[in-house]
Amino acid sequence: MNSIQAKVQPTYLFTFLRVLLAVVGGYAAATGICLLVELAFVSDPRTEDVLTRLLFFIIYPCLIVWSFAYNANRSAMVSMALLNGALWLALLLFNGAA
Repeated sequence: MNSIQAKVQPTYLFTFLRVLLAVVGGYAAATGICLLVELAFVSDPRTEDVLTRLLFFIIYPCLIVWSFAYNANRSAMVSMALLNGALWLALLLFNGAA
């Protein structure tokens, strides 16, 4: 393996990790936001369903773009982990209180 291949391989790994972070972390965060909205606004079940689906398809692409807005992989991972942790903790607390 020459020096060019050694320098190129970690770039592919970091790109793969960033895409995985955006897809999985963004999906989990968008799902958590939609579940919190569904728990917060109790109304007609069909209205809640439509609202959460629309919200999901608005929030999910925004979170994907947001995860790629960071220059460093570490800060993107930390911010997505903190967002998901806060959302799912709030969901756990809010769902337990209901």
